[in-house]
Amino acid sequence: MYLVENPGGLPKLVVKLSGLIDQQLEASSSLVNNRVVTTFTGLPATPVTRFELNVAGGPNGLFTVGNELCAPRTIDGTFNSHTGQVATVSSPAQVVGNCVPVNAAATSRRPRLSVHVTGVRRSPTIRIVARKATEGSANLSTLRVVLPGQISVRNVRRGITVTAGGKRLATRNWSLSRSRVLTVRGLPKFGRSIITATIRSSAIRAGRSLRSRALRGGTLPSMTFSSRIVDITNARYTFRTRVRPGR
Repeated sequence: MYLVENPGGLPKLVVKLSGLIDQQLEASSSLVNNRVVTTFTGLPATPVTRFELNVAGGPNGLFTVGNELCAPRTIDGTFNSHTGQVATVSSPAQVVGNCVPVNAAATSRRPRLSVHVTGVRRSPTIRIVARKATEGSANLSTLRVVLPGQISVRNVRRGITVTAGGKRLATRNWSLSRSRVLTVRGLPKFGRSIITATIRSSAIRAGRSLRSRALRGGTLPSMTFSSRIVDITNARYTFRTRVRPGR
């Protein structure tokens, strides 16, 4: 089983079957009422008696949870057969160990993220700044930002400056993909308190619709940046930042 990158959305879960059934199953995931819903479609018309998925936990685990899991919660499923039958199941989540609520001090350790977009009419520039929360909180190790669909990538190397702790990073420590994903990684072991990325017009361009509205003087639509920050303790923080671009 694999987690596959899905720019602008949650990662996809892919199951590769081999042997008697040689097929790749792909699941889509979405957030519905603050719950992660994963759906498999197009399953083979073959009897299945058992399916088990184990996701490793611990400090390097794939998921993190908040206070909500301390209260009783269920994991729900719906199954539709090829012959039209429907079955549902609901099972309480079994918490292993003690569930320690997140207190105010822990919440204050959440990093800060700011995004500014200017010059979309002719020469767009995006400036992204990620900072650790307070002097005593953990330094940052990784930054990942998905640029909004109103922006397209024209060059993945030119016009991009990334600094960490005030020092410019080498190109091996960051990447910008054609699918609009900026990733900053490979920082020193003790991380950095601040990461700054500036993306200029030689690397990106505003979409035709956005440029047209900027030239006509109309109200510019907000952009949404999806981001993830990881600190040196491997704590992960996600952000959805809405930005009103400037002309």
